[in-house]
Amino acid sequence: MFPDQEDPKLVRTLHALGSGSRMGILRLLLEQGVLCVGSISRRTGLTPSAVSQHLALLRDLGLVKSERRGQHVHYAAEAEELKRILEQLASSLLPGENAWRPCTGREGEVDMCGKNPDCTKPENHDGQDGPCSPEKIRECHGDVDCHPCEEEQGCE
Repeated sequence: MFPDQEDPKLVRTLHALGSGSRMGILRLLLEQGVLCVGSISRRTGLTPSAVSQHLALLRDLGLVKSERRGQHVHYAAEAEELKRILEQLASSLLPGENAWRPCTGREGEVDMCGKNPDCTKPENHDGQDGPCSPEKIRECHGDVDCHPCEEEQGCE
């Protein structure tokens, strides 16, 4: 099932965060705390009208909260909601066995298996760093049921 079939709000949120202006507004609110439209406008260079439109969308998605103070409305980022969305995105894109997993050697180092003392093909990893993804494993070892560099799995 695709993420948009699981949770249309996640897809709408990701689409909204695809705007550099909305990302900038969120970053500003996370850094500065509570700001009104005029202050956001001055700091971002966006018109007050544009800021208001961006904030309305972010508020509808639950990414910012608003509070009226006299004639002005002040906005703050909903950091917990942003964290929840990131967790939902990670679990949607990296479920269970499809998640990237690090290679670990006898000493427990976490790196490309070319630096793992148990690696069967270290020459395939010259100059590469980072975790072994399923794609990197296939590239190095072909279509295997288990990762041959992990001794405990008994792959040869």
